Amino acid sequence: MLLMLPLLLCFMLLIGLPTDTLANRVAIPVNAHITTLPLEGFLYASPAEASPGTPEEALALYHRGGFEHLPAYLGRGFRKDKVWLGFTIEAGPPSPRSLIVDVGPAYLDEVRAYQVDETGTITQLGRAGDQIPLQEVAMRGLRPAFAIRPSAGTTILLEIRTTSTQAAIVNLHSESHYFALRSAEGLIFGAVSAINLVMGMGALALYLLLRDRTYLVWTLYVLLTCVQWLSLDGLLYLYYPWENLSNLNLATNIFSILLFSIGALLSTTLFQFHQIHPWLHRIFVGWALAMIVPLIVVPFGEAWIVGILGRMGLPLFPLAIAAVVIQMLRGHQTSRLYGPMHVIHMIASLINVLAIIGSGPFSELTLYGWQLTNFFNLLSLQASMFMRMRHYLYENERQRLHLMHELSNKNVELEHQVTERTASLAQALRDVQQAESEQRQLLSMASHEFRTPAAMIKSSLDSLRFLANRTPPEVARRLHNIEHACTRLTYLSNTLIHQDRLRELALHPKLVRVDLQALMEEVVTRYTHSLPDTPTPLMTLHPVSNTSTSHTSSTMADPALLSIAIHNLIDNALQHGRPVGMPMSPPISITLDAQADSLELRVADRGPGIPDSDKTQIFKRFHTLTKKRTADFSSTTRAHGDGLGLSIVRAITVAHGGCVYASDNPGGGTILALRLPRTMEVTFPVE
Repeated sequence: MLLMLPLLLCFMLLIGLPTDTLANRVAIPVNAHITTLPLEGFLYASPAEASPGTPEEALALYHRGGFEHLPAYLGRGFRKDKVWLGFTIEAGPPSPRSLIVDVGPAYLDEVRAYQVDETGTITQLGRAGDQIPLQEVAMRGLRPAFAIRPSAGTTILLEIRTTSTQAAIVNLHSESHYFALRSAEGLIFGAVSAINLVMGMGALALYLLLRDRTYLVWTLYVLLTCVQWLSLDGLLYLYYPWENLSNLNLATNIFSILLFSIGALLSTTLFQFHQIHPWLHRIFVGWALAMIVPLIVVPFGEAWIVGILGRMGLPLFPLAIAAVVIQMLRGHQTSRLYGPMHVIHMIASLINVLAIIGSGPFSELTLYGWQLTNFFNLLSLQASMFMRMRHYLYENERQRLHLMHELSNKNVELEHQVTERTASLAQALRDVQQAESEQRQLLSMASHEFRTPAAMIKSSLDSLRFLANRTPPEVARRLHNIEHACTRLTYLSNTLIHQDRLRELALHPKLVRVDLQALMEEVVTRYTHSLPDTPTPLMTLHPVSNTSTSHTSSTMADPALLSIAIHNLIDNALQHGRPVGMPMSPPISITLDAQADSLELRVADRGPGIPDSDKTQIFKRFHTLTKKRTADFSSTTRAHGDGLGLSIVRAITVAHGGCVYASDNPGGGTILALRLPRTMEVTFPVE
């Protein structure tokens, strides 16, 4: 704060009014040694209420003393009428051969220059301005300029037409110094614009990287500032090919309004005015949004709206300055580091706005002072943005390291949990393997122990058949029940033995070339020798229907396992394919279908069928159809199964890379099918 005070005092002194000594002099003495002479205090202007229409009228009014003396440069605010400026040159020895009259600012619409010699002859020197085509301008430069040949008592009249602010800065230059100054100005403005463009691209890159709205506002502010400088300082007029020069005025006014709006948003966003009071932030945001509405009027040529907005926005300048100072006093880091330069820029901008609207002196410092302070303010804020990004990256790195540390701890914890879980699962697996081993031993022992008494009972029953004629009916009925139970016990024992053998062989099927049709015929032959003679064969074999060489019935398989599977399919059909009330099973059909990539064996019966909900469940171990679930099929025979036979079929088929399924037999009954691929891929069955 202490550093700001001398800076502010120096700036106020620089823009102060000129001394009266220059104002009291009527003629401007010039000689050949002149380089640059500001005409501040030497200018006279036509009255604001009445402007001459022709150069002759203006000259007459000037000689009569009707022009007003300007204590500084011309600055009357936003006016649409034209104004005349006049001054007299007194060329002394050595007299300069030529001088350049430089008229600013660059955004003047049209300036016409006239030279009046000592005889009163008026000569038009030309016209210039940003509404004059470049090909009609004699001396191209950032600002209107005209060459004169001074003599004793030479009077210069300048006719200024503008639709914006009625202001003018007039300087006299020697010819050599003018061209050197013009080159230097072009380089300076070009370099500043390039730096602004680089800052804008950097801010845009930061926004795209971080997605922070502050960087978006900053990007818009930098780009608008750059375009506004190019417009106000004449670069857009010189280097952009305008088809319609009126669009240049339109663009300048639009950029001015947008710059006011974005500047308000940037101040409240960057310096966080909401920390002082929420309503302070809302005032700046609301005013920034309200500035967009007048843009509708600007395209219709109402440039005075910019002046009205400038007057309306004047209270925001001291409000923003006070808010930044408060944030600095409260210890806000961004405000303490970059607030002083921003405050100086706000003061320079306020003075420039006052000069533009005619409420303050218009000079070189008011015109370029805010641009200079804004440039350093942009550099300062650019540093703030990079510091903001650096802090953001630092926080991200800190969070990343924290998360990496947390992840490392979680990994260690997870490793302990995995180790404990692995040990627990290993112990559970050992327990399951031990229980399964004990179960297999029990089943194997039980099945072998069951077969011996079952065989003895069967033998005794076969002997008792010779006494069937002398056996009472009640005893015969009981013997029949015993025989049925013995048969079921024998079947269960054989099934358990097959299950045990399957478990031993499933992991290592012995693959050989097997003719499935021959194997099927061999198994069926065993059944036909043991089945009773009936008028209609109980079993019908349908060989492979396709006998082409490419569709033979051979494949790679384990013949022993496939034989067990076929046995179980036939046993299931004979056992469960008999409806209630029939003394024996109806005929079953065995079909082999050979395709190019698979072999399918189907066993069809004429039993009560299987509900759809059980067609995928019957191949699971120990799954049987209860009486309740078969009530709709009017059968209870399926409730007497052990749930092992079809699970064995599934395990064998899956081990050969095939599949099993159940479907309805047209006309009644069930079709159980196993499908084997031609190229076998060993698959371990999942129970």
